[in-house]
Amino acid sequence: MTPRPWRAGLALAFLVAGAVLSFTLLLQHHDTPRASALVHSVCGGQGGGCDTVNRSAFSEVGGVSLAALGLLFYLSLALLLTLSFFGDQAGREAATALTLLLATLGVAVDLVLFCIQAFHLNTFCQLCLLSYLASVAPVALLWPARRLIGAPRLIARMANLHLIGASWLLGSATLAMAVGVGDWALRLSAQAPRATVSEEKAVDTMNLDEARREVRLLRRTLDDPESLNAYLVRKTLRDFERAPVLRPDIARAPVLGPPSAPVAIVIFSDFLCPWCRRFALSFKQHMPALRKWARVSFVNFPLDESCNDALDHSLHPSACLLALGSVCAHDQGRFWEYHDRVYEDDFEQAAERDVLQAASDSGLDLDAFRSCLRSPDAHARLLAEIAEARRLGIDATPTVMVNGRRLAQATDVLLVVQHELERSGAMPPEESAQ
Repeated sequence: MTPRPWRAGLALAFLVAGAVLSFTLLLQHHDTPRASALVHSVCGGQGGGCDTVNRSAFSEVGGVSLAALGLLFYLSLALLLTLSFFGDQAGREAATALTLLLATLGVAVDLVLFCIQAFHLNTFCQLCLLSYLASVAPVALLWPARRLIGAPRLIARMANLHLIGASWLLGSATLAMAVGVGDWALRLSAQAPRATVSEEKAVDTMNLDEARREVRLLRRTLDDPESLNAYLVRKTLRDFERAPVLRPDIARAPVLGPPSAPVAIVIFSDFLCPWCRRFALSFKQHMPALRKWARVSFVNFPLDESCNDALDHSLHPSACLLALGSVCAHDQGRFWEYHDRVYEDDFEQAAERDVLQAASDSGLDLDAFRSCLRSPDAHARLLAEIAEARRLGIDATPTVMVNGRRLAQATDVLLVVQHELERSGAMPPEESAQ
């Protein structure tokens, strides 16, 4: 039984809507500014559910973004269903039945992706959920054609339907090439430094006269403390905006701040690093003001070769032990208490008794904590954090990222946060301007 034309037409509309949603997610996956702003407005800002899902390790398969595969899926099915309006009765029935079969397989894939978001990432991408609806709706609308799937002779005739079958295969191949090229081009664009509106021009684009004028301006700037400070601020923000946007996988990282915060801060740190300690104690003073506006995540990167095999020698021996303790503290929901306690102690080196004392002072269950320190799972999670930092090119601590961009200096974080708040239209906290 072939579904009525209005059912097929409505199913086609849902497939087109799915393609639009997938295209939007593809642009956001590659940090296209306008698409990212649109997605953030729907999903709760930078660091929201869509951002978390799109930055996770599950957002790509074999180097191809899932959004690109979704776009190809919806476009290909939309083409097949469009072709079902043409040809003879057998051809229309075969095309409709094949559309139903492929859409059903798509729903099965969406169910797997939904479970990943629900049980592994612990957050949802609202636009992804809408795209899943765009898969379910055509199945419901075309359901009367399910009986055709059980007619082997009818489905077998699909290979002989030159007008529909060949057109669909050729069209799908063309769409696959177009989507693949588009995904590749967007990826290259995201990796390239982005041009920003600035009062200063890059020296390598200037002619000789412009370079000389820039040198004279710089000399006058150096003689005036206020001008020098303004120049350094502009340079910091310019360098930040030119930095590539990275995608740290922080789905399991300890977090402070609301998921919908417009600014996402990721700190890569070592519990025995003196500069990390200074940064942590200073940054803690600003957290009450920032907590409404920023979402802060922490990733361990101990400079200790006992767990960090990227090093040829340990800069901070026993840092791995303290980092492992933080993983176990996170299991009990008291990571930040442990974090603050360790940095307040100012260890030069740490033994297990020191880690246990820090855990006790942080209010942890010591029996569970001891067991965790020896568990393979805790060690594996620490190694995963180190591997993620290395994947992102982290080689020093503390390293700070704001909205995916790495700061040249961790101490610039408040300046950059205020800049990002102003750019997003959020009201920056008074404390950050002081």
